[in-house]
Amino acid sequence: PAPGTDGEAFCDADRPAAEAATYDLYARPRRLGLLLHSPAPGAGPAVHTVKESSRLWGKVRVGDRIAAIDDEGVAGRSADDVMQILGRKNAEKVVKFTIRREDVGV
Repeated sequence: PAPGTDGEAFCDADRPAAEAATYDLYARPRRLGLLLHSPAPGAGPAVHTVKESSRLWGKVRVGDRIAAIDDEGVAGRSADDVMQILGRKNAEKVVKFTIRREDVGV
């Protein structure tokens, strides 16, 4: 099957996700196994926890920020706003997440 059609998440980056400052990640929007939080007002949603059972395990890290969903910027939105956006997405379609990693090289 094509990447992402079987429920698996996949990255689209020139460098592996562990090294890329900003990269796109594709996954279905339900049961991601992520907990998001808003560490500072206006800073945008960040990954608080990645469950070991998550499809995104090894693709995102604690502290990564969700910059956009399907090219809609969410950097200034709260984690609750992002969860509502994801809740409105079709569970059967793959969603594009733009992830920003601020601690590259750490």
